[in-house]
Amino acid sequence: MSKLPPGPPLAVLQTARHFLNPYDFYLSCRRRYGDPFTFRTLQGPVVVTGNPEGVRAIFSAPPDTFGSFSFRPDVVKLFLGENSLVLLTGERHKAERQLLAPPFHGARMRVYGTLIQDTAAQELEKLVPGARFKMQDIVQAITLAVILRAVFGVADAGREPLFLGAISDVVHSVTGRVPAPCG
Repeated sequence: MSKLPPGPPLAVLQTARHFLNPYDFYLSCRRRYGDPFTFRTLQGPVVVTGNPEGVRAIFSAPPDTFGSFSFRPDVVKLFLGENSLVLLTGERHKAERQLLAPPFHGARMRVYGTLIQDTAAQELEKLVPGARFKMQDIVQAITLAVILRAVFGVADAGREPLFLGAISDVVHSVTGRVPAPCG
């Protein structure tokens, strides 16, 4: 890919818009620029997609496809770690991606589908008819429970609160932080 998809200019303004209201920012960019679009941050360009085909295209692209653009991973490393697949390039990215691929194929995905359905049903049973709730809280609870079971292999329901508490502490420690410009 020699050219990134279109997206909004002015990295400073876009970074501020993103951190103030990421959901609305992504929706407005998708409406205006299509899917995928390029989000120019203070750290460099980021290609964003919400389309399964777009994700497939990004992750099946040759390893050096995105390596020539000037994304600065300094701040992202703080959140994801220096060995995150998102930050790897070249042959190492390809090798790590291949290690992760088998769990996301065929029969394994059907097991995840069942796990997601069962977890969603469990979370919905906790709701009180007529009571107000935040959908984001329910979706987050489902997502975290599925990740704990499918990715981390936590099978003991009694241990889930310990893991959920640790994950929640990490998420809350970085929520709302705006990365300082590097340069």
